[in-house]
Amino acid sequence: FPGGAAFAGPEGLRKAMAAQSGLFVRNLTEKLFTYALGRGLERGDRATVGAIVARVEKEGFRMTALIDAIVMSQPFQMRGKNAD
Repeated sequence: FPGGAAFAGPEGLRKAMAAQSGLFVRNLTEKLFTYALGRGLERGDRATVGAIVARVEKEGFRMTALIDAIVMSQPFQMRGKNAD
């Protein structure tokens, strides 16, 4: 883990991830958002990622909240519309 934190076993992993839930959610959001958009994240995507993370935290870190927020985001809704 960042900073050299160690853990032992599945329960230790769960506790380590819970202690850094904000970092975990942001990283997962960035990875899923990148996949959903079919491109790398750009500087303009930072605000959207932040809004998605805030929504997911507010809704109890549910995976369905993450997927819904990505699908409802403007970058996802607009993907491919500029390609001619």
